[in-house]
Amino acid sequence: MLLEYLKNNKVTNLLLKHYEVISENFSGKIKDYLVFNLLKETKNKESNLKYSKEEFKRVYDIFIKENRSKAYEEYLVKSLSLENININNLDVINQNTEIIPFQKILKNQLTYIDFWASWCAPCRAEMPDSKKLKEEYSKKGVNFIYLSADTNPASWEKAMKQIGLTASESFILPNGYDSPIGKKINLISIPRYILVDKNGEIINKDAPRPSNPKIKAYLNELLKK
Repeated sequence: MLLEYLKNNKVTNLLLKHYEVISENFSGKIKDYLVFNLLKETKNKESNLKYSKEEFKRVYDIFIKENRSKAYEEYLVKSLSLENININNLDVINQNTEIIPFQKILKNQLTYIDFWASWCAPCRAEMPDSKKLKEEYSKKGVNFIYLSADTNPASWEKAMKQIGLTASESFILPNGYDSPIGKKINLISIPRYILVDKNGEIINKDAPRPSNPKIKAYLNELLKK
């Protein structure tokens, strides 16, 4: 609805212009929802929204003051806290129930992380494309790791064998969603994919899925840097 309105009225991709259109035409819960999604879109690396830090802060501060949804506010606060976060100091567990430092599995490489679980049908549906992506891009210097949110190690290991994941690339999160890593990235659903640079900094906390053609273009761009 809003996109159609913006198109028909030839509104630019400026954040403030979008906010002004919302403020002038909507109110109440609808306005809260639209402004929330507008602010959330600024965290999308593929977004074409243009804004300065001052402009973002202006819209964000107004939203926090006026919005009626605690859930929206909590989501944005958590999302903003992820910026420049370093997850090198977090740990995962391997098949031998050994604690492995996260930094070790990153291998000082651009890393594509696949959060999945044995019981997650959409996660497993993505695995064939994930393996094809790995086959192509591991040769180009991209590291691929698979982190399971399973709470039953036996189910995880059985699924690993069925899918064909190796022990060197597949690990389980301690306490699933409630693991330190899960809390750091606000892991509330899977499948989920993130990209981490060689220094352990999150580049994209909601990267395209392996089946999405955009992921290859995105990886190609990152590899040029």
